[in-house]
Amino acid sequence: MCTSITDGLNSKQPDIAYHPDEAKYHARTARRLAEDPSLPDVSLPDGFPPQVEGPIVWDGSDWADEDQWVYQLSDAELKEIGAALEHFKGLL
Repeated sequence: MCTSITDGLNSKQPDIAYHPDEAKYHARTARRLAEDPSLPDVSLPDGFPPQVEGPIVWDGSDWADEDQWVYQLSDAELKEIGAALEHFKGLL
């Protein structure tokens, strides 16, 4: 089981889910700034690029349509995922 910083067990695992949660982001930012108000003034580590460039960088103008970035699962794939989920739930 993975624990979060907020559970009181001093775990280093942040409370970050797959889907972004703006409220948690703001709470985490406020908590980190309360713990260390100098964080915004800390420079990047040595070797960390000040700007990322190259083919891995994209912006809004690269977005043609959703089909370019989103994979649509077929009914068979969704059924397979559902069956796997039910299997693993049954193991608990």
